[in-house]
Amino acid sequence: MRIRRDTSASFGVACAVCTLVAGSARAQDEAGPAAPPPVERTPEPPPGALELGGHHFIIPASFPTSFVATYLGIRLGSQLYSAPGLPTSVGTFTPSTLAATTAIDLGIKATDWAGIFARARFAEVLGSNVSGLVYSGAAFEANAEGGLLFRLLRVDKSGTQVSLRLSGEYSSGLSISIIPLLTQQVAPTVKTVLQGQLSELVRTPLSEWDAQGNIGVAQALGRCFSLQGYVGGGVSGAEIQPFDTRSGGRVSSSLTGAQFNAAAAFEADASPAKIPIAILAEYAVMRQASPLALLPLTSINFLQTFSLGVYYSGRPNLQLGLIGAAEVGLPTLSTSAGESATPHSLLGEFVLMYIW
Repeated sequence: MRIRRDTSASFGVACAVCTLVAGSARAQDEAGPAAPPPVERTPEPPPGALELGGHHFIIPASFPTSFVATYLGIRLGSQLYSAPGLPTSVGTFTPSTLAATTAIDLGIKATDWAGIFARARFAEVLGSNVSGLVYSGAAFEANAEGGLLFRLLRVDKSGTQVSLRLSGEYSSGLSISIIPLLTQQVAPTVKTVLQGQLSELVRTPLSEWDAQGNIGVAQALGRCFSLQGYVGGGVSGAEIQPFDTRSGGRVSSSLTGAQFNAAAAFEADASPAKIPIAILAEYAVMRQASPLALLPLTSINFLQTFSLGVYYSGRPNLQLGLIGAAEVGLPTLSTSAGESATPHSLLGEFVLMYIW
């Protein structure tokens, strides 16, 4: 009898277990298959300071940005100047010079709508052919610029931004050329050389300055494309101080005039398609007083710059790129035999900039 009671109890427990298992299976069937475990996704990088309308903007090389941001960057480049077909009494020459350039850019965002900026730029001639040394000279130049930037309008829905930029700039340099020897009405003598005037003759200090106000515009055209623009003006001046053998000192020749600037840039960015490459095409035109290390002092001219840059766009807080540019509209060189063809300048630049 004891064995029977144990058997009955075991049978009851087995039935209860089967009932629980069947109920659990029926509940799972009613609830459907179990949900797969969640897939971990890499978080999207936060939008950068130059983001607008879902598009990341690049700071142009030939004109300032309209974005209020904190950034620090360096630009290293080279510039080749050439003035073809300069006629002289002994033949036709092409003066040319090669210069190295370094620029440091700084921006500080004070508020969402206001900031300050500064730039320091240095250029030094590395080499020159003989005619370049005679007519265009070996030179160096230092430049400083600073000012305020105010954001006037920002519409994220349409991807539009407008800013006001107020700035001042001053540059100073030195031209080393023997062209002053050819323009002096009194020929240098042995006495001139012994008195140390020859070294003064071939050295000509030059300077430039300007004060201006400009409007900057940025417009996103979807995630991949954008436009940037820049227009404004102000007043600018230039001065050279050649040495005069008759007076035994330097004389000053200066020029002041109105300044005009306008520029536009088109950007195509493939980073939304997982290709971290962006291209920026730029055009800028400027009219201002400029000595350009030439004697006599040149007049105010329109200077046009065409540039094309290729940038890494994989990180919104990093601007890394290579830029090629050409400047046209430079003043011609002249001698007693006539004028040269229109000079031009070719530039290459590497930029590395971090944006907070």
